[in-house]
Amino acid sequence: SNCPGLVITQVVPTSQAERLDLRLGDILTSYEGTCLNEPKDLIGATKKSQPDQPVKLERFRDGSSQTLTAQGGKLGVAVEAF
Repeated sequence: SNCPGLVITQVVPTSQAERLDLRLGDILTSYEGTCLNEPKDLIGATKKSQPDQPVKLERFRDGSSQTLTAQGGKLGVAVEAF
């Protein structure tokens, strides 16, 4: 994707992020089609999501991108822009 993305700096234990195997240094590039350029983009997108609905999350790790299916609502990560 052409989204610069956000780098994960913290994963909350027992959170959805941990269950999804999100790791420090992973890059989140989009959330439900929203391009992630800065932390407020992710905060806004998760706030608009429904907690019991599946959402698509694009993760970039080790040179390749994967689409993960998460649940709406809080992911349990801290992120920062590059």
